[in-house]
Amino acid sequence: MKKSIISALLMCSFAGVVLAAGPGSKGADAERAKYIAQISKNFGSQIEAMYKMPKGEWLEQMLETLSDADLANLKNAAEAKTLGEMTNRLFGNISQKSLGQRNRLTGQSLNPRGDLVFTPLPPCRIVDTRVRGGNLLPNETRGFLAWSSTGFQGQGGAAINCGIPAGAAALAMNVVADTKAKVGYLSVFPTGTIRTGSSVNFIGVPVANELNVRLCDSGCETQFSVYASAGTRMVVDVYGYYMEPAAKPLECTTVKDVTADNGVYAASCPAGYTPTSASCASLNLDGPAFGTKPIKDATGTIIGYQCRPNPTAWNSLAGCTLFIFNCKGLGGGLDNTALETTCCRVPGR
Repeated sequence: MKKSIISALLMCSFAGVVLAAGPGSKGADAERAKYIAQISKNFGSQIEAMYKMPKGEWLEQMLETLSDADLANLKNAAEAKTLGEMTNRLFGNISQKSLGQRNRLTGQSLNPRGDLVFTPLPPCRIVDTRVRGGNLLPNETRGFLAWSSTGFQGQGGAAINCGIPAGAAALAMNVVADTKAKVGYLSVFPTGTIRTGSSVNFIGVPVANELNVRLCDSGCETQFSVYASAGTRMVVDVYGYYMEPAAKPLECTTVKDVTADNGVYAASCPAGYTPTSASCASLNLDGPAFGTKPIKDATGTIIGYQCRPNPTAWNSLAGCTLFIFNCKGLGGGLDNTALETTCCRVPGR
């Protein structure tokens, strides 16, 4: 009934009839129709560009949701500057009322194999069952795409890829259950896995929740699935994605130090580099093999190295005295050493 009243008032508004808000529910309905008409007028071109459908068709599919929306939210949405801002304002107070606000899927580690790298995105819609696909039915499980090179129109989302790369490990998303069901929940989980617990609980009004949702690793036609315990419409907006860090070889350089302080060479590296290994060598072409001994401070941190002649190479050489960093050989010359330190850094740091 309410939808029919709003629809009739909208027709008056589009025909140029001024809608005056009066007392009681009829006055509220007139206000609601005014704000809905304003949304259609202000964001019609953006709606058509994003959803690839006439704004009238979008309005028809969204009319029940707009008719039931909180009036203050609807007014704020009509005054927004962008389509994304309008959507956020339309459901502006829902996230704060949501049961289990900012819930993270229990029992599902985002990445059991290591750290993930998060990349934020402008909010972008990838699912809207009010536009495509229809209501999730009671006890239904439905799969959805998390990335697509051609857009998400087939599941009611934007006609762009939203900046989500193929192979993303997880998505940061806002999930809205738009329903009049008295009680129920949605469970969002990686396709091909066993669902665990609820992600969004609803109690007869639209409810939203922010989630980090791990995605199917590979071999899945869809990347995440949603189970509904009761019938509901659903909207999913993405605002970031997680990727496993790409393995890159270290950038390394070698630094030679020929000056020892009391027999200890400092492991000197350029700014931003860290010493990863060190070795000693003779400066004479005919010099002996040398071993490297790390020198540590009281905390166990390596502060430098000593170079010592390798006893195996020198045992048979007469006249060798095992000084810290030089030794007289058979030829009578001084065999000086140098420390070669390998210094590395992570690329880009």
